Amino acid sequence: MTLDQLLALDAIVASGTFRAAAERLHKAQSAVSHQIKKLESELGFRLLSRDDYRPLLSPVGEVCFREATRVLELVTQLKAVAAGVRGDQEPMISIAISA
Repeated sequence: MTLDQLLALDAIVASGTFRAAAERLHKAQSAVSHQIKKLESELGFRLLSRDDYRPLLSPVGEVCFREATRVLELVTQLKAVAAGVRGDQEPMISIAISA
């Protein structure tokens, strides 16, 4: 499982189609489709139902997507921390109060 695969899944759910997800990620549609197929192969089940015009999360896909969303939020937080550490800001501030 890679971060790119989770980003692809997130983009598909957010945009509703593989094509829109590919545009959002600035990738070819075939690349996004390949990432999802590879992720599904690694997990051993289908994340998306492709029976309708738009791909929909399968029941187990919904569970995985909720967890993937949490992972992506943590990655975003980590990037923010890294950006703060790279700058001149102190990574942690301690405050002491005395009577």
